[in-house]
Amino acid sequence: MNISLSKQELVMLLRMANIGDWVMFADLDGDDSNALAHQKALQKLFSAAHKAKMDTLVHYEPKQKKYSDTKEFEVDYQGFIDEFNESQFWTTLADRLAVRDLVEQVGEKVFDAMEWVERGGKLDGLSCSYEQEFVKNGLQRLHLLNTLNKGNA
Repeated sequence: MNISLSKQELVMLLRMANIGDWVMFADLDGDDSNALAHQKALQKLFSAAHKAKMDTLVHYEPKQKKYSDTKEFEVDYQGFIDEFNESQFWTTLADRLAVRDLVEQVGEKVFDAMEWVERGGKLDGLSCSYEQEFVKNGLQRLHLLNTLNKGNA
């Protein structure tokens, strides 16, 4: 199979492939057959970019017989990863605190028995309150209760 790509499209594809590879395998310990298969496919994309003289994106390491992205290109796509992580951190924190609060308010059995729409509406309201708090104050007002005075901090 052959695919014809402009240099701009190849840059976009490489960016997406690197971001996807990072999301899927950044926390992986050791070898994984899926990660190895993805790396093989990524090497093909790097090779195409190298052949297209896109030296600001990739370079070839002859001793290892392997292509890798340049620091310049890594900074480019890492920015997207950082933005995503930042957004996910605040959203996930607000969502988890909302679940905790709703379970505390109604009890676990009632929470589990709630209709999806009702639960979602209540959680959205609580999450929104936390999101507003985080926009205004970040983590400044977030503290563990009852542990700070016990020397367990």
